[in-house]
Amino acid sequence: MTTVIAVYSAQGCIGRCDANCYNAAKIDCDCICGGRNHGVGHERAIENARNGAGLSKQDVERFARFHGYQAADLKVYNTVATPLRKIRRLRAKEKRREEWRKLLEAP
Repeated sequence: MTTVIAVYSAQGCIGRCDANCYNAAKIDCDCICGGRNHGVGHERAIENARNGAGLSKQDVERFARFHGYQAADLKVYNTVATPLRKIRRLRAKEKRREEWRKLLEAP
């Protein structure tokens, strides 16, 4: 199952647009794509992600409101452009930097 868009908070991955969305038969969509990839198939979902589906400020704010998060606390990655393993490495590096910052700021 290919993830085309992934949403992260401090807790890790909290949402994604994947085959559950782009191969969906049901009407409702509550993922980051805002319904643009819903039921359109894999190839079209990839094309939509390349064109910015789910990556706008409005998309992130809508997703955050719907799922009870603050938009400023979320990071959204286009996994078509950036593979998930690279995103995981980037997230781990960010976490280590934050831990070092906290250590350096401690009294």
